[in-house]
Amino acid sequence: MSDRVLSVIIPTFNAANLLPATIEHVIDLASGPGFAAGLAAGAVEIIVVDDGSTDETSELLDRFVTLGLVRAVRQQNRGVAAARNAGIRAAAASVIGMLDVDDRWTSAIFDVLLPSMAEPEGPAIVQGRLRDLWDEGLGPAYESINLGSGLFRRSLFDDGDVGPFDERLRRLEDYEWLTRAYDLRIPKRRFDCVTLKYRRGPDGLTARAPDPDPLFVRVHRDTLIRRRTGLAHLPAGFPSVKEYFGVPPSEADRRPSRATRDSQTADLRRLDSDPVDDAATVRGFMCVRNECLRLPAALRHQREIGVSEFFVIDNGSTDGSIEWLLAQPDVHVWQTTDSFAESRFGTDWMLSLLADFGVDRWCTVVDADELLVYPGVGQISLPDFCATLDREGANAMLAIMVDLYPHGVLRDAVYRSGDDPLNTCRWFDRKVWTQQSERFAEHQGHESFFGGVRQRVFGAPTVGNKPDDGCYFTLNKVPLFRYNPAMRISPSFHWMDSAHMSSSRGAILHWKFTANLEVAAVHEISRGEHWDGASQYRRYADALTGDPSFALFDAEHSVEYQGPDQLEDLGILRASSVPEPLEVTR
Repeated sequence: MSDRVLSVIIPTFNAANLLPATIEHVIDLASGPGFAAGLAAGAVEIIVVDDGSTDETSELLDRFVTLGLVRAVRQQNRGVAAARNAGIRAAAASVIGMLDVDDRWTSAIFDVLLPSMAEPEGPAIVQGRLRDLWDEGLGPAYESINLGSGLFRRSLFDDGDVGPFDERLRRLEDYEWLTRAYDLRIPKRRFDCVTLKYRRGPDGLTARAPDPDPLFVRVHRDTLIRRRTGLAHLPAGFPSVKEYFGVPPSEADRRPSRATRDSQTADLRRLDSDPVDDAATVRGFMCVRNECLRLPAALRHQREIGVSEFFVIDNGSTDGSIEWLLAQPDVHVWQTTDSFAESRFGTDWMLSLLADFGVDRWCTVVDADELLVYPGVGQISLPDFCATLDREGANAMLAIMVDLYPHGVLRDAVYRSGDDPLNTCRWFDRKVWTQQSERFAEHQGHESFFGGVRQRVFGAPTVGNKPDDGCYFTLNKVPLFRYNPAMRISPSFHWMDSAHMSSSRGAILHWKFTANLEVAAVHEISRGEHWDGASQYRRYADALTGDPSFALFDAEHSVEYQGPDQLEDLGILRASSVPEPLEVTR
């Protein structure tokens, strides 16, 4: 008799970039305090079915198998129905859970659903609710046909019961199987808790599947015939088809309601009462903390290029930033003292404001130490440039970060509020990247760039999905976009999926490296609110402490900033009419 309690089936096809995180996600949940004692006790097994992948999936699986964390089943590419059947045949537990490689469970799978399966006379199917993953936890929970939100008795998939998935179908195989379960009056118990975070949109794995197979029409016809031959009448108390399957909300309803957002982002307190200008063509969004020194130059630059209204979140400033912001006639201010790190480095706060003030509008998201540069800046306004993106059919523009630094000793580079930042920091590395990646982690919507002077001076010699020493410097950011709630936005806006990226590429002039960096680094280390526990700031502090002559300038690498035309000549900035690929050092 097997000691297994739950077999988790993960079908995968050419998703090597997603698979490790999904496996680790299940291990973390299964090792928690819920009903399942965890992998160490042998209660849960993970079965990954490789459906004929041609990427690095096989090598990744070998590593997890060697560590004893998963069981691998390999087959030629036959589709998700065949992959699930293969995993179920290999399963040793009496309960089956099915998780797609791009979705995520919640702890309720182990804390709520699995215990209910252990009850005497427990149901054959238990199911929770879904929440779309791109809603960042704010969207409505709903019921729908999705195998990942439930657990199933292993015996249901035997030939004498509901049976296996129909392998003739490359899509909608879950609907067809559940239809058979309904027609056999297999009882299902629903729970109100969210059990699955579902990846919806063009990046979801199901979006890769072909349009519904014409064969599905035949299968559906068989269902109708079966119902006409004796299964049309429901026993007393059995749910209707609608109740059994659940009806997902419309696309419009998936957008979080104002009341829902307010209840979950009540930490954001608005400080001004000024009316919002509906005529503003481009709106600027920013999150700050103790940036009174830089704010005048930051907003001046955005105003000069054509941003006409600002929405700023202050995270507990004590240096007069709030007072300065409230004195500006074109700035609306919110305040929160909650954790910057727990809000995905301010991203969740920003999404709350974007949902209220940025939908279907062009928006900038830049920090107080960043200056946005785009093709034609200084010759055409930002609203006019956004109009060219509209004509292109794009709704976002990628930018590469250019780290600016002084020519001499860093401690001598004193910046005074209101000055032009380029008078203090005017030099940058002529080769601002060390590596380009077409995809990084789960992000495949646009290119990724890493390196620059920070990698040269403070970082590791190589970068990638798993840097050698855990510290790498990301140079890509999406600072300009026409906001759509369906966009999937990573922490700090470094990546944006489910967006139509322009062929134009911008730049962000990043002027962090001034005389106050050492003090700022020590402060941020003590707070621990930045990425990886402020590991990058630790690098800065280690290099600066005790070295009064520290400088970033290097005769071999450094070049003086001359303007946007120079960035275009170097291949950093790119107008849509310039198709040449960026030269990279790999």
